[in-house]
Amino acid sequence: MVTILRGPDHKVNTRELLSRLLRRTAAGEAGQILLVPEQYSFDMERTLCRMGGESVSRYAEVLSFTRLADRVERQYGGGARTWLDPGGRLLAAAQAADQVQSRLKRYAAVCQKPEFLEMFLNLTEEMGSYGVTPARLMESARQQTGRFAQKLEELSLLMESYGAVTARAGDPIARLQHLLRILEQEDYAESKTFYVCGFQDFTALEREILEQVFLSARDVTVALPWEPDRTSDAFASSDETAAQIRRFCDRNNLPVRTETLDFDRLAPEDLLLAQTMVSRPVADGSAEKAEHLLCVKADDPDGLCRAAASRIWQLVRSGARFRQIAVACADGDL
Repeated sequence: MVTILRGPDHKVNTRELLSRLLRRTAAGEAGQILLVPEQYSFDMERTLCRMGGESVSRYAEVLSFTRLADRVERQYGGGARTWLDPGGRLLAAAQAADQVQSRLKRYAAVCQKPEFLEMFLNLTEEMGSYGVTPARLMESARQQTGRFAQKLEELSLLMESYGAVTARAGDPIARLQHLLRILEQEDYAESKTFYVCGFQDFTALEREILEQVFLSARDVTVALPWEPDRTSDAFASSDETAAQIRRFCDRNNLPVRTETLDFDRLAPEDLLLAQTMVSRPVADGSAEKAEHLLCVKADDPDGLCRAAASRIWQLVRSGARFRQIAVACADGDL
């Protein structure tokens, strides 16, 4: 079963997803996997352990796509392979450029410069995440003319040379491609329940990995941000992601359902109060009763900025991280 869980607030979506995971760990169901973006994995581990206690460490784990690759490699082979760090990637790119420099025209003068090599590595990572191979790039070059065709051809040569250089000590982007190949052949996800959280969309490679999980996992729940009465395109990519999941499930005869969360019922009271205050006045004293809501009055914008900076500093000194703090300004003049 594939479930698409939709709600307008990331925190509400995450809390609902975690509550479902914790109910299963409390019942002793092993194989619970929470899949999140790399930058959220550590904080999500702390949150999950704080909420679930001992049963979480026994029956659940938090993984990113890279961590998932590590788990799968350890079980099915490839865990001992060396993967390049940023410095190694730069050296490998320089060696790859040196091997084909005599065949380059447009990039011959710059192919050894660090700035070009860094841009080339970024491009290689982007191409790899969408499954664009040197062969496909060369094929596209043949369909073009002029300078653009020459650029595509030379980039194809550079990518092919880079792939040869990194054949033994691999580029990290190839790790996800290796993960996809293993999932296509093995049954790693067969007895596991996946919860996917923190994403609004996926690269083509990430989506193919998830599709293999859909085919074999016991149950998958994907939380995506969404608002029914939206007036902007903020959730356009989320809409497309949900549509892609439904199309894949329909093609493969997988049961899929969509659940919409009741924001007013599930959101914290302070968040609901803050949302109400933005749209309309509230009764005097309401803000003072809110535990996590601080209202400040100031005579000018400078006073408001100072108050916000002071509050941020208090939060940081009490243990919060700057990445957990956001500043939203409704008035453009500020």
